[in-house]
Amino acid sequence: KRRSCVTSRTMQSAPVTRFLGADGKDSRPYSEVRFLWSRDGILHVGLYASDRNIISAGVGNDGPVWRGDSFHLVFAKDGVEHSFDLGPTAHGIVLTDGERKAGGAWSYAWQSGARTALDMDEGTVDRPAEADEEWVIELDVPLAALGLEPKSGQHVDFAARRCDVDVRGGLPLESPCPAIALALTFDP
Repeated sequence: KRRSCVTSRTMQSAPVTRFLGADGKDSRPYSEVRFLWSRDGILHVGLYASDRNIISAGVGNDGPVWRGDSFHLVFAKDGVEHSFDLGPTAHGIVLTDGERKAGGAWSYAWQSGARTALDMDEGTVDRPAEADEEWVIELDVPLAALGLEPKSGQHVDFAARRCDVDVRGGLPLESPCPAIALALTFDP
């Protein structure tokens, strides 16, 4: 099991993008994403979630992660979309990754080869009586899985949302879930 380096000085130096609610203000609870590209062909994604009650989806990898607290990420390039649904569990991260070509159906047979790590500060998953504070995910995605190469000038569109629930399978506390959309350019 890998230890997250999202809180490392290197990741802390990456620009922050805050998730926004429908009102255009910072999401509640607060969430953010950071990106670092590396010359060794990896996109490092740091996801931060403030959370008073960390709820898992109660599923394994490739299951419906969105039934609990989760991030949904989509990278799009040349008509191909790659999705990553990530959520905390008591034992680490659950990841469902998928691919969709030209607006067709999602294929969850596609596997990205991504690696994940989880860190929780004052957090206990699925224990509502205990006070939680935050959880942080590091997602390391091979650039090749996104149709990218580790060279300057590569572009990919990115969209994400962060949903927070109080009970497994319940409605999000903020609807629609806070979201962001960006155009990313590789500049190692």
